[in-house]
Amino acid sequence: MRRKTTKILGLTFTPRAWQNLPRSEDMSAPPEKDPVKIRILILEEHPMLRHGMADYVNSQPDMMVCGETDNIRGARKKIQE
Repeated sequence: MRRKTTKILGLTFTPRAWQNLPRSEDMSAPPEKDPVKIRILILEEHPMLRHGMADYVNSQPDMMVCGETDNIRGARKKIQE
């Protein structure tokens, strides 16, 4: 059996067995109806940074912001809720 080879700039490449495997997106599990989201509490004293972090986290499909605060007392109260 003859292997397929590729020539690039005078170099000859032969595909390896692992290069012929299906891509990871082809092997992924089917999406769940209600995926579990990671809940994140943001503790940051600068409001602009805190809101930016919250927007970024909320844009992730598997994460959500469950609270924001600017001090440790507020964080402890929100954790107890």
